[in-house]
Amino acid sequence: MESKKDNWELAKEGLENYVSSAYELYKYEAIEKTSKFSSSIAASILSYLVLGLSFLFFLTGLAFLIAELTGYFYYGFLFIALLLLIIFFVVRLTKKSVKKQFLDFFIKKFFEK
Repeated sequence: MESKKDNWELAKEGLENYVSSAYELYKYEAIEKTSKFSSSIAASILSYLVLGLSFLFFLTGLAFLIAELTGYFYYGFLFIALLLLIIFFVVRLTKKSVKKQFLDFFIKKFFEK
């Protein structure tokens, strides 16, 4: 009878160790996935921010170039404003496609190993 009790205690202790180890493993895997996802998103945001600032300076330079070529300061900026409005409406019309691409990007980043 004593040996059955010892076996039961050993099995119970082994099960407790297994559950504890499995919990720790899942916790560390979740931390790893979250940190990879966060760092990937932060790097993407930073690169898009640099791209956006570069685009802004490019458009400002282009506006000044057009202003110099036409002789009227406001023509350059009006042309750039018109260009940005066209880009806005194109993005607005293709909103579902752009939204799907962003969702796919985030899902791939979250589930990548």
